[in-house]
Amino acid sequence: MKTLTVCAGWAELFFLPQDAKDVENRSWPTSHRGSLLIHAGKSKKEILSARNHCLMIGVPFLEPFVFGAIVGVVDVVGCDFRESKSRWAMFGQYHWHLANPRLFAEPIACNGSLSLWEPSIEIMKKVEEQL
Repeated sequence: MKTLTVCAGWAELFFLPQDAKDVENRSWPTSHRGSLLIHAGKSKKEILSARNHCLMIGVPFLEPFVFGAIVGVVDVVGCDFRESKSRWAMFGQYHWHLANPRLFAEPIACNGSLSLWEPSIEIMKKVEEQL
């Protein structure tokens, strides 16, 4: 299963009970469709940016954050360039359209990676226990 590392602060927003983040903004497109694990990165550098975006669009910003762990799974249902009408879409980015967010009961600690990546067999066993 493919995994995407998202900066901490942003990763949790896919799993809000209301107004969940339904678009992932990237500088590159994806042809991937279907399940995508969401990994919260270890960096704290984007937390302020995520908080400011939430304030701007009127969405609650949840804390505490998870760092360095797979937090859940979403489904990628499409991708376009600057066409999304979602409040989460950012100008000049590719918009990965997401649906069906499922937050894990327990984050699964592991290292992330750039681009789409596949977790180890050991990590996938832990993922399957939570699906």
